[in-house]
Amino acid sequence: MAPRWAVKAIRSSRYRSGLRHRAGFVPPMPGGTFRLWIHCASVGEAAVPSRLVAQIGKEYPHWDIVFSSFTDTGVRRLRKLYPEREVFYYPFDLSWCVYNALKRIKPSMLLLVEQEIWPNMLLECDKIGIPTAIINGRMNERSSVLVRCLFNFFPGALSALKLCCVRNAADVNSFKSAGIEKNKIKNTGSLKYEAIETRVHEPTLNRLRSVLQIDTSEKVVVAGSTHSGEEEVLADIGAKLRHQHPDLRLLIAPRHVERAESLAVKLRKAGHDVVMKTKIGTEGNILRPESVLIIDTIGELTACYALGTVIFVGRSLFPPGGGQNIMEPAALGRPVIVGSHTGNFRQEVKDLASANAVKIVSDEIDLESTLDFLLSNEPEAHEMGQKALKTVLANSGATSRTMAALRQMIAEVENEVN
Repeated sequence: MAPRWAVKAIRSSRYRSGLRHRAGFVPPMPGGTFRLWIHCASVGEAAVPSRLVAQIGKEYPHWDIVFSSFTDTGVRRLRKLYPEREVFYYPFDLSWCVYNALKRIKPSMLLLVEQEIWPNMLLECDKIGIPTAIINGRMNERSSVLVRCLFNFFPGALSALKLCCVRNAADVNSFKSAGIEKNKIKNTGSLKYEAIETRVHEPTLNRLRSVLQIDTSEKVVVAGSTHSGEEEVLADIGAKLRHQHPDLRLLIAPRHVERAESLAVKLRKAGHDVVMKTKIGTEGNILRPESVLIIDTIGELTACYALGTVIFVGRSLFPPGGGQNIMEPAALGRPVIVGSHTGNFRQEVKDLASANAVKIVSDEIDLESTLDFLLSNEPEAHEMGQKALKTVLANSGATSRTMAALRQMIAEVENEVN
């Protein structure tokens, strides 16, 4: 992987960030204390354990909690969410990098969010005696095959996993198919149902509305966590729909903000008027009602969703897709549209679909007609949004169930020291 990483590092600062940490030279931390290390892959996972972290801090104030992420956006988000905690880049999964990191962090326990199964890290944790757990675990059928192969090559890695708290029954089956013992797997529900906000404070909303120059009378389509190909389709659809909805505004928040500049260039070449949020009002960046507005900042997606009349959640329109977090706009009571390629969020989509709280579109034509329908029928759109919010609230409780499963692990760690 080293040559591939070197090429990416030359092309993007995203892969150059935190190289010292990635080599295992994270900030050294004092010993003599219980320390919980929580790893979140990227910005999308950073807020997932927030309520769980608050509960652990309340019940175990003598434990030091530290965080890691792979990406610079993830690290920035974690530092914003947990300003008083140590945050660093996750080390490369090479034995010496992992060894250096563990020696400096001195964790008593490691929590991996969702699907962060790294063999050398697990092997080293097993060797040192650091119990490891997965929280909000997710795994599709394809991933379960890959993980099973991984454990066949690294059988010692499996013994390091003491607990897997997973989102739903489908994930239970996938984790079992991957070779993880049934007694280690707990169906605790999705932490993403609880880590999301059900409202955005009015001052925050008003400030963003002012910056983006959006009037309360305007209809706003927000496309969040989009991937390449989806943005071009949405920009074209937006241009067409303005004939029926002249007060329509389109906001696009790409999944990776480092793509914002190249995305703007691509959409301009296609004939669209484009403005990035950080450049509003600068020379040549006058925001007009027909402008495609690209959100090129971190941490404002929830507030953007709250401004939306209708929400499209990306990485879902084209294969292989996988989907992104649809529960965030659902929790705000907004009508949500997704494509049909949402394998990573199968249960969430199923929950919303069973409540008639999401529209699943098959292609660009279906997306255009669905957007037109929801923009033209405010009562139906409002009812759909309220059903989405009720679905999120009805699925709460994952934090308490995960916490109950973790208490035994924490007690065993403390008893071993005492």
